[in-house]
Amino acid sequence: MENTLNAEIPLSDFYLVCYLLTAGIELIRTEKQTPRKTLFVLRNSAKCQKSITLYFNNHAKVNPLAFKSQIINLKSLLYSQEGSCQR
Repeated sequence: MENTLNAEIPLSDFYLVCYLLTAGIELIRTEKQTPRKTLFVLRNSAKCQKSITLYFNNHAKVNPLAFKSQIINLKSLLYSQEGSCQR
């Protein structure tokens, strides 16, 4: 199954991305779409797909402090990119 998955998965849902990072999914890069929208590109895998399913079925479980830390880290990354929108 994993061979049929794309190597990357683009997402724009901030809290889903924070959850996936907390679950151990790798962030490959970010792509600034507009001054207020960023696309997060993560490593796609069977684990990533399963984690997304768990998240949307309200069965996701991660350490709440680690999740909070990911929110802070990702916001910091976004704020450091302000003004660098690609056109």
